[in-house]
Amino acid sequence: AIELDGSFTKAGVGLQVFRRTSSEPAWAQIAIVLTKGKGGAIDQARVVSGAVTTRATRFPKAEKLLQGSKDPRSQSAAVVDAVLGEMVVEPDFRASVEYRKELTGVLVRRALDEALNGLAHS
Repeated sequence: AIELDGSFTKAGVGLQVFRRTSSEPAWAQIAIVLTKGKGGAIDQARVVSGAVTTRATRFPKAEKLLQGSKDPRSQSAAVVDAVLGEMVVEPDFRASVEYRKELTGVLVRRALDEALNGLAHS
């Protein structure tokens, strides 16, 4: 499980979790944390998955795409591609690898939007 401690006062945080029922373990989790630098560009970016991979996994290529960007929304498709390109999804009895990858792409886009909206209001 991905847990955030709430210490991100000047950051945008996006956390997306998918599960079929509230009592079921998550099928996929994505967390994105963004901070802005002085020029308005993204200073730091962290992109992490849980549940869809065997352990919590960071995605350095996706993070690098976001860092330094003044228009990170325009990087959304490239960030999704970077995450899916780096991710190793294990077979699971609940859903196929293809479905879990597709689901993860949706969650990455949603988490990025959530983080950017939060960053705009921090």
